[in-house]
Amino acid sequence: GGAGGGAARGGRRPGRRRGPAAPGAALGGLALAAADFTAAQSALGSPHLYLAYLLLSGLGVPLSEDALCAWVGARLAMGAAASPGHAALVLGCVYAGVTLSDALTFGLGRLLARGFLPGLKAMLLEGEGQAARTERALAAIEKYGAFIGFTQRLTVGFRFPLSLMAGFTGVRFATFFPGVCLGALVSLPAQLALGYLLRNNPYPFVAALGLVATPALIGTFLGPALAIVGVWRASAASEPADGQRG
Repeated sequence: GGAGGGAARGGRRPGRRRGPAAPGAALGGLALAAADFTAAQSALGSPHLYLAYLLLSGLGVPLSEDALCAWVGARLAMGAAASPGHAALVLGCVYAGVTLSDALTFGLGRLLARGFLPGLKAMLLEGEGQAARTERALAAIEKYGAFIGFTQRLTVGFRFPLSLMAGFTGVRFATFFPGVCLGALVSLPAQLALGYLLRNNPYPFVAALGLVATPALIGTFLGPALAIVGVWRASAASEPADGQRG
């Protein structure tokens, strides 16, 4: 009886382990098939694909920059690069991708401001008695264009809306982009370091995607709203000064 009970208990324990494992494996495989094109890139053989991936994310395609950069960091940590030159090429493509991605997003914002969607800027930022105050608010935003470019590189989930807002509100590209390039020298090593920490995970891309999914979702919806409110508040803040001068 004891032996039979032991066998029964022994039979149940593997069953309990297999039960959760199968759905977990299925979900992991589904996520990998849906999002991790890197599964076929274990040797980092196509750096141009990483550049293309990042440029698409800059155009608003829902692709995670953080997940890709973390995956590259994990693969480099596992010695996937064929040589130091190959590793430098991969890192160069990724750095170009993250900076040019922000430039493309900035360009989308500029198109919106110039009538790509007619009247949108006027509807959001202009109105009766608001023109002078709005102009001052936008001048203040432009003054800190480099700071915006640098800061948005250090945020998760808010890069796209902040870059879009910078282009939309008239920040000079020559001010914004150097901040982006400088910020990428901080953000990219942090993303690669995350990949190093995930190097033993069989699916580092999916693991990194899970870590950034919530802030990315928040930024997608909250970022544009905060940008609009920020411009409105900056515009409204100048109203008392106008009254005093009057």
